[in-house]
Amino acid sequence: MFENIKVPRLIDENASRSCCVFDEKNTDVTEVKQCRQMLSLFHDHLSNFFQKGAAIHALLESRTHFLDHLLGRLFKHFGLDEGDKLVLLAVGGFGRGEMFPGSDVDIFIAADCDEIPDTLGEKIEAFVSYLWDIKLDLGSSVRTLSETVLESRRDITIRTNLLENHFIAGSREVLSKLEKRLDADQYWDPRRFLDAKVKEQHERYHQYRDTVYSIEPDVKNNPGGLRDLQVIMWITAMHSKAKTPEDIFRIGLFTQDEYSEFKESVRFLFEVRFALHLCSGGSNRLTLDMQKSTAALLGYGDEGNAPVESMMRELFRTFRRVRELNDIVLQLETLRIKGQLDGEDDPVFLNSFFVQRGKYIDIPDHELFHNDPGKILELFLQIAKHHEIRSIHVNCLKALRNSRRALTQYFIEHPSCRRTFKAILTDLDSVTTALPLMHETRVLSAYMPQWARIEGLTQFDMFHLFSVDEHTIRVLSNLKALQNSNDPTFSLFTTCMHRLSEPGLLCVAAFLHDIAKGRGGHHAEEGAKEAFNFCQLHGFASFQTELIAWTVHSHLMFSNTATRRDIADPEVINKFAAFVKDEEHLNMLYCMTVADITATNEHEWNSWKDSIFKQLYLSVRQVLRSGLGSAQDTTL
Repeated sequence: MFENIKVPRLIDENASRSCCVFDEKNTDVTEVKQCRQMLSLFHDHLSNFFQKGAAIHALLESRTHFLDHLLGRLFKHFGLDEGDKLVLLAVGGFGRGEMFPGSDVDIFIAADCDEIPDTLGEKIEAFVSYLWDIKLDLGSSVRTLSETVLESRRDITIRTNLLENHFIAGSREVLSKLEKRLDADQYWDPRRFLDAKVKEQHERYHQYRDTVYSIEPDVKNNPGGLRDLQVIMWITAMHSKAKTPEDIFRIGLFTQDEYSEFKESVRFLFEVRFALHLCSGGSNRLTLDMQKSTAALLGYGDEGNAPVESMMRELFRTFRRVRELNDIVLQLETLRIKGQLDGEDDPVFLNSFFVQRGKYIDIPDHELFHNDPGKILELFLQIAKHHEIRSIHVNCLKALRNSRRALTQYFIEHPSCRRTFKAILTDLDSVTTALPLMHETRVLSAYMPQWARIEGLTQFDMFHLFSVDEHTIRVLSNLKALQNSNDPTFSLFTTCMHRLSEPGLLCVAAFLHDIAKGRGGHHAEEGAKEAFNFCQLHGFASFQTELIAWTVHSHLMFSNTATRRDIADPEVINKFAAFVKDEEHLNMLYCMTVADITATNEHEWNSWKDSIFKQLYLSVRQVLRSGLGSAQDTTL
């Protein structure tokens, strides 16, 4: 069973009922100034009732009905309801009834004629212009029925918007004709629609750095955000005519738990987006300067950083769940539509427990993890050994989720699990395959409590773009990516990586370098203690333990020396050489530093840093090779 995630804001049933009642005070909606004032008062009305504890769905329904009523009156005022030629529809988020304080008002006017007459066109233009005059955030389109069908073929966004519409005013007969024309048009069959939507989603993920753990996430478009929920609804609506989460559950794409989890995720993200819109004026991006006020409005409190940390952890956890649910439904729908997953081949047994299906790994026994939870770690060991595996098959993913949630102990408590994890962690190839997937599926948090404490831990600066755990995963990935880079600014990194006697020890240091963040005190010093205990528990030799713990303790020293000290001063170089002791330590520290910096954001590594880092490295290496006290001016 999943753990419920809810905002602390208390819900009041009386406020939920009362928020739907708004006194328009005899406003003349045909007069621009009065209408603008009414819209402003209604915004304040929603804000007030949100703070009073009105339920989120009541607030969204209230704004939807308010706009329906207003637009219906104006549609009639401009004479657009005369005859049976036009229908006014709400589409997109408006069509779904998900009208947040800053949501666009997306409308569509469909005309049942071969060409819209000039007189009717002028009325429509006057109507739309008036909506702009009253400062609605409008998205509008006007087409004949034939144009609508043709344009929906050219632009999948149009076809998608029309999946979610509701009637506002005009002729219901025109709406019926439109729906019949769209149903009869088979251009967007389920396969083509699925492929297009999956491609859109991949492109959107790339735009948002392919992670749920951005420090300033977009609540709507972030991986795991509201858009992922909508993608589920769009694809199931097109293929299975499933219009609601209940429909998805009914046709077997959700289990009871997944259905409940979906609804809880929707509710949580709706709450966060509504509060964010009230604080930001309509932005979907939860920026650092908006996080404290948003957390306070949601009931987390307003003292120090703790409320923001709590809100962001729960937001990241919800993003993670939504992304998993999205993956599950898209895989199931792909199987239903195509008969097999994209990239899936004939099964190849890796051993008695795991099957490779092209780029997917699966399990033939769905009770495997339930009967032997340790096999979860062996799953990722197989991924580390078979680099062509990039994804977890839906059958395996469902079993993994259920078993992970039923765990009563951390994996680290079991010797066999420690041996398996050590094999994964010290394999340099696993840093781009197995470890990111272990993070995505929360297996790392199930492995050890120290990782669970940094999961989703936000960082309150503009230097880092990611939470502590995501930053760590990116540091690990950089160890492999930068080693294979053709960028000349990483040439020394490549050389140093090849000179390491045991590159796997650097993977361990990278995994642990920020493990003590968020506890108070100096995280590098506390992290070194954690590293020492981790290495002893996992059976590393004493010299290996020393090197790993030293690297964690010292992981900020190279950058601080290069950027804050006079590295042309022989005394500085001699002192740093004495600190690193030998070339193995120097190479470890240099690689750790570069991988760390390049995992913070896209702009921190540049040619200047490459130059001063090389100068420091070469100067220190010369001293180590020549003997302490022999530093010379080696400025490049």
